[in-house]
Amino acid sequence: MPLFELICFILYGAVLGSFTTAYSYRVKNNQGWIVSGEGGIARSHCTHCEHQLSFLDMLPIISWFIMKGSCRYCRIPISKLYPAVEGLFISLSLVLYSQFSILNAAILLTACPFIFVLLENLILRQKLVLSAFILSLTITSLFIIHNLLNI
Repeated sequence: MPLFELICFILYGAVLGSFTTAYSYRVKNNQGWIVSGEGGIARSHCTHCEHQLSFLDMLPIISWFIMKGSCRYCRIPISKLYPAVEGLFISLSLVLYSQFSILNAAILLTACPFIFVLLENLILRQKLVLSAFILSLTITSLFIIHNLLNI
């Protein structure tokens, strides 16, 4: 496993996790995920104060912790679901990367946000998503430890 390739794949998983939460929110609220209702590009914004988010506001997991789980502009708390889903996608990226070729893993990971949002809107709720995150993190950690011990 080349380290640079692994790091890039982990970052790709984090970005897809961030995309998943934004995509899910927009689907639930009948908003465009590429084009806004006004015809422009749909930009990420605070769901409370509507302030458009900057690049630094949207760094997966890191921004949530730096801003102490609240909006930088209005200080309203941001759901723990956001970093949980991003963490879930990082775990998923590690598992896929370890089991498949880089191309197949990337294809599978790219499909996950759409499958996730479909399932979430049909049957899942926040508690189940958080439970899945904790379970996937535990399994991923055990898998990594197992691989390290076998080296």
